[in-house]
Amino acid sequence: MVLSVPVQRSATVALSLQETLWPQLEATASNLANSVTSGFKRVFAESIEAKYQNSANGDVSYVTLMNLNHDFSPGALKPTGNTYDIAVSGDGFFQVEGGRLTQNGQFRLSAEGTIVGPSGEALLSNGGGPITIPVDSKFVNISPKGAVSNQNGVIAHIGVFTVADKKTLRYTKDGYYLPTDALLLSENATIHQGYLMESNVNPIEETVKLMEIQRRYEQAEKLLKESYAFISSVINISSRSGM
Repeated sequence: MVLSVPVQRSATVALSLQETLWPQLEATASNLANSVTSGFKRVFAESIEAKYQNSANGDVSYVTLMNLNHDFSPGALKPTGNTYDIAVSGDGFFQVEGGRLTQNGQFRLSAEGTIVGPSGEALLSNGGGPITIPVDSKFVNISPKGAVSNQNGVIAHIGVFTVADKKTLRYTKDGYYLPTDALLLSENATIHQGYLMESNVNPIEETVKLMEIQRRYEQAEKLLKESYAFISSVINISSRSGM
């Protein structure tokens, strides 16, 4: 995609680059900070070229940030052996109290016997309510389709949801998303008890990207300084010549 920009100055080219590098830096920093967060999805920035076509002096290319997106490809499944650690494979998210979606399956049993997430929000069933484990449960099994059962039978079914377009999910923090579109019950998701889905972030790749962003920012800064120095010299020359 090419946009027309009615400006042709090296300083504005450098400034446009710096403006897009900052959100890329934030995205990369977030990826590195959450590289060990269960279920976290890599953030990436999309940008486009904005080209000003000038037959006299050649084309000038600017950079315009479009938006921040998430890479929803699955992370690796890591066995933990914990009863309430669950991972979901396929197209699906768990939902917690408050309506947020996540693939962070690091759940535990609260003092009240409710399955809750790391921040204390209750894991919701496919009917939208919290899941409470009876105190007399000798064991708890979670089937691949989300049926939670003990020695007396099925207690509830874990809700696994999806949306038609994942770009409509609004990221909050720590790998949680707030749906802005209608939720759908997932039909092809599988739950794995005693597993966690790892982040899909590659720390080495993100570190290399961080270094590249820094290098490009320094190049843009150098271009700005050279441009300002040239403008200053032109002004000085003009002042001395009385132009």
